[in-house]
Amino acid sequence: ALKALDVFGAKPILVSAYDLAETRRTKEMVRRLKRQRKKDSIVLLDSGNYEKFRLDDSKWRMRNFHRVLAMELHDLAFSFDDLFPTGSPREIAAASVRAVLRDQKLTRAPVLPIAHLPRNRAGEYRVELAPELLFRISDSLQPRMIAIPERELGASLFSRVSTIREIRQKLQELNYYQPIHVLGTGNPITIALLTAAGADSFDGLEWCRYVADVTTSTLHHFQHYELFQYQDELATSPIALEAAADPKVDYAGKTVFHNLDFYTVWIAKLRAAIQNERRLVEFMTKLLSEEAMELAKSTLTGVL
Repeated sequence: ALKALDVFGAKPILVSAYDLAETRRTKEMVRRLKRQRKKDSIVLLDSGNYEKFRLDDSKWRMRNFHRVLAMELHDLAFSFDDLFPTGSPREIAAASVRAVLRDQKLTRAPVLPIAHLPRNRAGEYRVELAPELLFRISDSLQPRMIAIPERELGASLFSRVSTIREIRQKLQELNYYQPIHVLGTGNPITIALLTAAGADSFDGLEWCRYVADVTTSTLHHFQHYELFQYQDELATSPIALEAAADPKVDYAGKTVFHNLDFYTVWIAKLRAAIQNERRLVEFMTKLLSEEAMELAKSTLTGVL
């Protein structure tokens, strides 16, 4: 994935500290990250705790993260977060602040907080605590951005959009604008609705797990690229154009460059659309069916 991003010339890159651990990183990975930073790309370092949880790797600990953090291969870094916090918003926020200040001692780059929500006895995230939690963390640190995983925002798309809306409304009580980053979000419809609700940036793996239909801005199985390969004739990236025509580039490579070109163009259109309400509604109308758009407008009050 890092090689593809480097070749394509992606500007923002998120890399997990887990993949940069001594037993997993390669000299080529380090060289590529250094080269990307010299080309003015922004490298954001994640804590590696998502991989620890997903792979059930008990060996990944704070000291492993700190070794990677001290390598200074990044421009920004998320703190070593606690995925299973307990307590009140005040207590969880205080712990998040301490984590950022602790990790900041090991790097010159800004360290950013990740907010995680506690769960109730049924194992469900206590979504109602999100606005206060993010407000307290932001008020203490005034970070360049504050992150929260999409999966913790609610069980459904509309509930997640509503939660971001409530978080943004609470953050407006601050005397500065606090950017919100949503972790694990790469679906275009989700990105667009969360942006309309007040989120600012996102990261996800959809670009290397699915294939995008440029015409409808929808995602399909990775194996369906051949159905959309014709769209590469109109790609804006010379890398995507060359990859589509080069028989030496394998199927996965063609698909990934197709997706990266789609996301680059599509995000630029979304940024332009959010400049005013009318353009945003027009953008969403092209993205959703008439019925879905009406449902979203009636359900997500204040968003569309």
